[in-house]
Amino acid sequence: LGCDIAEMRERALAAASLYKSGRVRYIIPTGGPLRDDGDRKISEADFMAEILLESGVPREAVIVENSARTTKENMIFGTLMINRILRLENGVSVIIVSSPYHIRRSVALAKWLMPRNLEIYGYACESCHGNRENWFLHAAVKKQICAEIGLTWDLICAGVMDDIEY
Repeated sequence: LGCDIAEMRERALAAASLYKSGRVRYIIPTGGPLRDDGDRKISEADFMAEILLESGVPREAVIVENSARTTKENMIFGTLMINRILRLENGVSVIIVSSPYHIRRSVALAKWLMPRNLEIYGYACESCHGNRENWFLHAAVKKQICAEIGLTWDLICAGVMDDIEY
């Protein structure tokens, strides 16, 4: 799933490690908004695909989806890509790779929007912006997490996610 450049790199590297360990056969980097990567503009999905290829994932295992602009669209468009490859057969499992602060909502959206016969799991990558103890020190991450809380609340109110007390 796309996001800022540094975080996308972490997500792509985590997906590459899942591929190398034999846990996944295909990786679908998804995200359409163009990002400035130094001298060029590149979609989030294409940026992550480059990292995957540089990490040793073969081109035939990388299926790029570069239209999605939101996490919800990542799941919808990702489903279309999965259907083209595997025809959404029973026994197909999907691992959503994202950052720790984003994984719960991402998996909830996947379970809500993807076909019920898919097994859906989450895999939280390392965060380049700190951990549970210091995330608030990074202004951009703090802004992202505050937005994530609002989006998660919307899903709870819509009945897509359970409200869990900690």
